[in-house]
Amino acid sequence: MARLAERVAAVSGDGTVYFTHMVAEHGALRVHWTSRSELPQRSALKVEEAVALAEARSLSTCAECGAQGRLFASAFRIFPACKGHQQGTAVPVISGFHDVFLRRGIVRRRSTLERVRYDWASDAFVHAPAENIAKEKRHG
Repeated sequence: MARLAERVAAVSGDGTVYFTHMVAEHGALRVHWTSRSELPQRSALKVEEAVALAEARSLSTCAECGAQGRLFASAFRIFPACKGHQQGTAVPVISGFHDVFLRRGIVRRRSTLERVRYDWASDAFVHAPAENIAKEKRHG
């Protein structure tokens, strides 16, 4: 949460960003935000990316200790946990798809969607070409 606030403060420029809703839902953080003034498109996309990074990290960070983990299910609850805090059953993932997200961006002044992977160690999105994802799915 602190990293999200820092990132948003750094990219919002002169605009003020308000978090209107934050909730943990099915093991993931969900964040909604608004701004009283219209942010430039690039700034709004950077705020969206900061939110997306926080949401992606929440899926793979142990809720107990903050170490790298994965999703588990126990007693009708889904939560991220590390090996030391895991309980219940690991939530099954489709090979090659558990860390793939769609990110909005701009190419030649047009809004686009691109596939990216979340890299926990660098806390960043890295490019994930569609052909590599399909190949992993076939071989995974």
